[in-house]
Amino acid sequence: MKHFGLLCIFLILIHFSTQIPKFENCPESVTKTFNTCECCTVKCSAEGTEMQALACPLSHCAGTQIGYHEDKTKVYPDCCGHPICKEE
Repeated sequence: MKHFGLLCIFLILIHFSTQIPKFENCPESVTKTFNTCECCTVKCSAEGTEMQALACPLSHCAGTQIGYHEDKTKVYPDCCGHPICKEE
């Protein structure tokens, strides 16, 4: 039971550590408050007047979807998920 509890704590820590967006040229005030996207990049202007967020594209299979692949341990754009399509 003790090992199960430690495993749960470990998995929770990993979950929260992989939910951080990638920031480029952003002040600390933005990095502390902007947490609406999990797999994205946020670019700020040098003047601090503009902010651009890029998120993952949506993709669909032309035929049948047999699964879905994503890796939230990687940084944008490698963390973006995509469907696994059945070849027809």
